[in-house]
Amino acid sequence: MLSILNKMKFIKRKYLKQLLLLLVLLVGSNMVFSQQAKTYDEAIIIGDKNFEADKLLDAKAYYQMALKFKSDDEYAKKQIDKIIEEMGSRIDKEDKYLEIIMVADKLYENNKLDEAKAEYSKAMAVIAGDEYAKEQIDKIESTQKNEKENLENFNKLISQGQQNIKNNNYDDAISNFKKAGKIFPDNKQPKQLIEEAKAAKTEFESKAEVYANEVEMANRYINVKNYVEAVKHLKAALEIFPEEWAVEQEIVKYEPLAAKQVEYNKQIEIADELYVNKNYSAARKAYEDATALWPENSYTGDMISRIDEQLGEKMANLEANYSKSIKAADSLFNIKEFDKAGSEYNLALSLKPDENYPKSKLQEIEGFYAKEKAKLEQQYASIISSADSLFDIKNYNASKEKYTLALSIRPDDQHPKDQLKEIETQLNLLADQKQLNEKYDVIIASADAFVKDKNYEGAINKYKEALQVKDDEYPKQRITEIENVIANAAKQKEIDAKYDNQMSLANRLLDEKNYADARTAFLAAAEIKPLESEPKEQIENIDNILRERLLQAELDAKYQKLIAKSDSLIKENNFEAAIIALNEALKLKPDDVFATNKLEEVNKQKAEYEKQQELIKQYEAAIKEADELLAQKEYSQAKVSYTEALSINPSDKYATKKIGEINIILKQMEAEINRKYDETIAKADNLFDASNLSEAVVQYKIASSLKPEELYPKNKIAEANTLIEEKLKLVRNEYNLAIADADKLYAAKIYDKAITAYQKADKIFPEESYPEEMIKKITNLIETNAIVDVIKTKTTINSKNTEKVEFEPIRIDVRKSNYILVKARNLGDNEFKMIFGYGIGTAKNGGFVVSVPADSEYHDYIIRVGNQYKWFSEDNNWISIYPENGDIEISLLRISKSD
Repeated sequence: MLSILNKMKFIKRKYLKQLLLLLVLLVGSNMVFSQQAKTYDEAIIIGDKNFEADKLLDAKAYYQMALKFKSDDEYAKKQIDKIIEEMGSRIDKEDKYLEIIMVADKLYENNKLDEAKAEYSKAMAVIAGDEYAKEQIDKIESTQKNEKENLENFNKLISQGQQNIKNNNYDDAISNFKKAGKIFPDNKQPKQLIEEAKAAKTEFESKAEVYANEVEMANRYINVKNYVEAVKHLKAALEIFPEEWAVEQEIVKYEPLAAKQVEYNKQIEIADELYVNKNYSAARKAYEDATALWPENSYTGDMISRIDEQLGEKMANLEANYSKSIKAADSLFNIKEFDKAGSEYNLALSLKPDENYPKSKLQEIEGFYAKEKAKLEQQYASIISSADSLFDIKNYNASKEKYTLALSIRPDDQHPKDQLKEIETQLNLLADQKQLNEKYDVIIASADAFVKDKNYEGAINKYKEALQVKDDEYPKQRITEIENVIANAAKQKEIDAKYDNQMSLANRLLDEKNYADARTAFLAAAEIKPLESEPKEQIENIDNILRERLLQAELDAKYQKLIAKSDSLIKENNFEAAIIALNEALKLKPDDVFATNKLEEVNKQKAEYEKQQELIKQYEAAIKEADELLAQKEYSQAKVSYTEALSINPSDKYATKKIGEINIILKQMEAEINRKYDETIAKADNLFDASNLSEAVVQYKIASSLKPEELYPKNKIAEANTLIEEKLKLVRNEYNLAIADADKLYAAKIYDKAITAYQKADKIFPEESYPEEMIKKITNLIETNAIVDVIKTKTTINSKNTEKVEFEPIRIDVRKSNYILVKARNLGDNEFKMIFGYGIGTAKNGGFVVSVPADSEYHDYIIRVGNQYKWFSEDNNWISIYPENGDIEISLLRISKSD
């Protein structure tokens, strides 16, 4: 019976331990403190006082408050870590004590008194002065007083110590071995066993430390919701202590979340690539799929909002933006910039998803890449062979490019991977060799300088020093040459004369820029005096000049090709591509005046061309409209449209002819025109007198088109427009005042009154979208910050019946910011009121009333209750709904909060 009670107590303590540790980890800045600290120092002082008084939770709360003042404060962080460690240690002691007592009680029931006594002693070591363990030990000692001999005690202590080691109770094992040693001091076995126990204890503690570190790292990653890394550390901990079922359960819990995060990251990579390629529709869908995998991560929501914003801007001028994207894509496609072209086609497709043209162009691009990939696959063996050949001749950088290309075709092929590793090794060796070469070059330069100064002895010493760094033919050759110079000093005068003549010729040819012959002359001078550096320097100078001329010629050819290309594109009116070609030419010659002026001219031509195209569109639209009106015998309006076309193209014979024809018809219909004019003026005057100014302007314009020479309708149009502007200004002022009031309420987070104010502004100026956007924003905010859904399925409440729904009381720290969101519709055809009440138990603490319109549409009702005293001061747990004179259907009743 005692064992069962202890087991129940143990399970209860285990549960309380987990709950307490969870509370310690979760307690944060939302705690309500009995004494709020106003400064960092005050928070630290109060935290220290609570820590010294052993009020650990209160102390932790104030240290966290200190971190709000100084987020990087090491002292506060250290104190919080101490508190969590201390609380865990205390709970661990109690757990360890109960585990030992359960073992001891079992041994005691089975009459294994020595082992039971040792376990009770361990329990006493964990919790000093424990009454129960002490009583049990006293019972055992009383029972054993005269029953056992020293040998039996010795054997049992040894056995007990060995069992302690199996149970990882090393201190108890050492204690038992020491006790056994005291019984027989000359016996070596207890001493050996003590050394073995100490070694085993050290190994176990090392494992335990690593295990604790892995579990701590896992908890840190769990706190930041990085489940992939958390599971890695949990598995590492389980490898150390496989019997730890709690860790195993954590792995089972978080592995699915980790798998989701891996999938989430893959999905994000896909979505980001689609976004970069401007495939906004597909990217949005991919971000939505990623959101389903990890709803808490705000990144996908931000990217969806960004896509919606960008598409919204593009959709505002749909046709122009679509045409612009297609035009840019076609230009890029024509110059084979397929990646950039694909991005523009994707953007166009996002604007008009049903258009076949961008789809077909994207398929062409995909086909091109598929062909290129197939070509590369066919060339794989050739690429590998080329890479191997380059590797064999130690052209490591070129072979690295080839192996990298091969790996992009076949990522799993091991040969290019191995070769790339070997290349890195060889490049490192070459870097070391480079240092030796640099040292060698410095010594050679010094030796050459000695030769130039005719210090032959110093030159020979330096060339010999160079040979110690690198065994090279050049210093050997120079030493031989110097020795020959010294031996042939008698011939030097003749050599000097030949050399001087040859150098004179070479310099003259160089001054004449006859570089080929000058180079030949300098080569001849170098053969006469191999040790002289000037001929070699001049040869190198000539080679550089010729190389620069060659490079300049290549650059000029590319430049001229781009200029010619731009000319051809301009003739085709493809100004976008021409501008690209000219910019490429300017990259080759950034300061080129001709290309700069031409680019400026093309930009002007482009603007003029686009302007002309727009005028052509306007002219064609005016002619089309005029023709249709003429066909409908709307002669006056047709004449207006033909006149508009003529204003765009004054030399247009067609419009001039049509106006002439209409004038003949109108002259024939003059009496009818006079009648229509009088009727139209009368109608316009009546509308004007009735303040229906916009329609009056339309009628005056018709009258003016009937008789363009009449000033009356024109004057009335001007007068009406002035009145319309004044009226619009008054309406705008009234609207701005209403919006200002609404914005103030929104800024103050009084959302229900803000909605009413925005609705008032919307009625004043229905054409403005801002009020509806703000109402939607508030509704979304209230919906997003949900605390509890009291009603979440469609519920019908009949007239004059009360429906009462219960809920758990809302936390007091968020009540003052509470709103109630109701989604409901009228099931009848009359307007009525819906009365809400709330309270606790049988007591009603307050309520509010909303008006239900007569239509059958769903409406959102947002009511601020956080400002009602009885709402935030009482633990309300029910809400009642009473429709006064009509039936109501409620699909949602949500208690929410402001941000």
